[in-house]
Amino acid sequence: MKNRIVGKTGVLICTLLGLFAFNSVVMGTELYSYFKNNMSAEDLLYDSDIYECSDETTPQQLCLDDQLYYSIPVNVKFHLVDSRLVSVELVSVLTLHHYGVLQSSLRKDGFAIAKVAIDNKTVDVFTQSRKQSIESIDANLIVLVNGYPFQFPREYHLLPSDVLFHCLEKKHALYETCISSSSIKFRTAIFRTVNGSISIYFSLN
Repeated sequence: MKNRIVGKTGVLICTLLGLFAFNSVVMGTELYSYFKNNMSAEDLLYDSDIYECSDETTPQQLCLDDQLYYSIPVNVKFHLVDSRLVSVELVSVLTLHHYGVLQSSLRKDGFAIAKVAIDNKTVDVFTQSRKQSIESIDANLIVLVNGYPFQFPREYHLLPSDVLFHCLEKKHALYETCISSSSIKFRTAIFRTVNGSISIYFSLN
C-alpha cells in the first residue's frame, strides 16, 4: 500500500474565481512540517524510507518513492542547500486525470494562481491588475490555459490566496515583487508539466 503524503498545500491551477473547482480530500500537514521544522539531511534520513539520490544536476537531493498526494501516486524529492531543506518536489506521470486532480488538490489547500507561462505567453496577475479587473484577468487566464492541450508544457506560479490578495491590495506590479516585499515567510508552489511528467515544487519565499 502506498503511503499518504500529507500537506496543507493548495494550488488553484484553475483561476482566481475558482471556475474550475474540483472535489478533493484534505490530507493533513506533514508535508509542511518539513519546512516548519527546518529539517536537515540528517533529520530526513532518520526516516528509513528516504534515501540519497543526488546526481550531477542536483548535488544535494534526497528521495522518497511510492507516495500518495490526494490519491495521486507521486515520488518525492527533497532539495537541500548546505544540507538544509529548501524545497520539496512531487513528481507524477502526466495524464489528464493526474493533471486535473493535482491542480484541484493544490487549490483545495488554499493556493491561488499568480502567474501562468505557456508557449512564450505569460499572464502575470499583478501586472494585469494595474489596468484590468479581476474578472478580466480570470478570463485571460482561462483563454491561455484552455488554448493548449493538457500535454503542452506549462508552468503555473502559485501563492497562498491571502498573500496574493494582500499583494493585489498593495498594488504590487509583478509576482516577483510580491514575494520579495514580504516581511514574513510563506509557502509558494510551482506546477510544471514537461516531457510527460508533472512536477510540483513547494518552497518558502
